Amino acid sequence: METLNKQKKTIFSTLTTGIRVLGLFLVFIVTLFFLTAPMLHMVASNDVSEVYLDAKDKFKNKEISKSEYEVIRKEHTYFGYRSKRMLWYAIGMPLLLSYVSALLLYVASKLEKILLRKIINIISICSSAVSFYFLIWALWYRADFPKHWYYISIGVLSLASVVIIKLIIKLIQHEEFKREQQQTANNSFLNQGFEILNLLNKKYVN
Repeated sequence: METLNKQKKTIFSTLTTGIRVLGLFLVFIVTLFFLTAPMLHMVASNDVSEVYLDAKDKFKNKEISKSEYEVIRKEHTYFGYRSKRMLWYAIGMPLLLSYVSALLLYVASKLEKILLRKIINIISICSSAVSFYFLIWALWYRADFPKHWYYISIGVLSLASVVIIKLIIKLIQHEEFKREQQQTANNSFLNQGFEILNLLNKKYVN
């Protein structure tokens, strides 16, 4: 019985360690991506679609309508950018800033000092809103959308993104709390089991 319990404990510990290692690896990959995002334009392709260039010339010469040009533009560009390099140049820094801001929000939730937590919260919320604003602005082509509504929409989406990040962080905290409680309960159960085994050994073996 004691050997079986030890085996179960070993298996549980191995699985827990494996999940943690996998999680850390995924975090490392994601972090590496966001940290290098501002530099990805240096290795991205700078090729421009000939179809797009031809359509652009025809539109300038009024050989095709604006609607026809927009269709070709959407199909042969990258979110409105002529090449992948231009796209990454536009979104690289906002991606990094949004990731760092999200990390700051998470770190702020872990701080015990209320004043420091509030200060970092305010800074991270502002930086998150700004980074999401420029990220959405870089990816969302205005086209015929009214200019004032376009920027208002970006602002609203930026704030909504911050709220979503905050909710995700709260969810993570809730899961961490549940996991800690479960771990405590498991440890308590195992300790009680070992105590019972020790008592049985003392009673029947000795």
